[in-house]
Amino acid sequence: MRLGAVVGLSAVCAACRCGGACKRMGNSSENRGRGGAPALPARSSAANAWRLIFLVGICILGVVAVRRWMAPSAAPPRSPRATAPENDLPSRPPPPPLTAGRPRVAAPVASASAKVRPPPTAPADAQQAWIDVLGCWDRHACPSGTVCWMGDDGHLGCFESNCRSVADREKQCGEGQACRAVSKLAEVYRCVAAGRVGLGGSCLDPMLATNARNCMAGLSCVNTVCRQSCDPGATSACAAGQVCVQQTTRDWACMPGCSSDSECGSLACVRKNGAARGTCVAAPAGTCRPDRPDSCPAGEACDYSIIDGRMLTGTCRPTCSASSCPTGSTCWAGADSLPSAGNSGGVCLPTCSEDRQECPPDHVCMALDERAATWGCRRVAHDARPAVDITAARGSFADSVATPRAP
Repeated sequence: MRLGAVVGLSAVCAACRCGGACKRMGNSSENRGRGGAPALPARSSAANAWRLIFLVGICILGVVAVRRWMAPSAAPPRSPRATAPENDLPSRPPPPPLTAGRPRVAAPVASASAKVRPPPTAPADAQQAWIDVLGCWDRHACPSGTVCWMGDDGHLGCFESNCRSVADREKQCGEGQACRAVSKLAEVYRCVAAGRVGLGGSCLDPMLATNARNCMAGLSCVNTVCRQSCDPGATSACAAGQVCVQQTTRDWACMPGCSSDSECGSLACVRKNGAARGTCVAAPAGTCRPDRPDSCPAGEACDYSIIDGRMLTGTCRPTCSASSCPTGSTCWAGADSLPSAGNSGGVCLPTCSEDRQECPPDHVCMALDERAATWGCRRVAHDARPAVDITAARGSFADSVATPRAP
């Protein structure tokens, strides 16, 4: 376009120059005619005037046309940065154009006739997963011997044990995994990613601990310290000065030992029945003690447990043997709940079913054996909550055996 404008302007200027030259040529011809040379017929003054007006009009029209041709191609003046030398310009490429906001993606519309399992709502949201799991626990929607948990696919499922205890003496968990209780009440244990804290290191409650603050395989976090698992039947289960203390129905851990309350300061030296040494724990007022038969009335024994390795909780219950308990209760011969040697052998516990609604407010319904065949009400604080962090256990729940039932 610019090239055409230049050509047009050149043509106009040429026409104007030609007009002046032609006029001069006419004058020269007239002069030559006067000088004796053959002369062309002289034009009248009126003809020359009209010819001059015609040429001026052509020049004006040409200028107007050139200005119109150049107007559409006129560009804004270049910035000083654009005219700078190439060496002064940055070498990085120009940034992509900015968008006014985040692009919106339309949600997929599910067909009413489709039978495909819907996608999870928010599988990566740990808080929502906790809410879903706890809600499922409250509904008691899984069969006995299983626990409701968030599967690796982001859907709730019922999962059974794939290992037996924290000690994992059967070596059912692979390299880099540890056997952890998912539910102490349902006696469900699963192989999950092992923690990184070694023996004697500082740890957090497994329910709240990520792998960085959880114990390695074979260790239990007891009172914020990673303790060695132990076998209560072994003669040298723990190092010198330690005792093997029950943590759950299946788990035992080595704890600092004591022989009397005087060694524990403000705490109490609690020993299991018949043991020479115990461990220092807090013993709130009104709680019975297994090493003090007089802490319960005659005909009763102390059903106790140690919470997180630091506090004793106990309840006096009628002693029993076999089927001597009244209707609605069962005779439980728990390892650490037994009366002293020589008596009837167990304590009567209120029974409960899978819906777990029959227990007193301060009790929880828990499995009384490893097969979760018998359930009873006990005062076992904290055992009603999940025993492992939901993010630390991710990647270990891909084999659900049932779908939780709707309430």
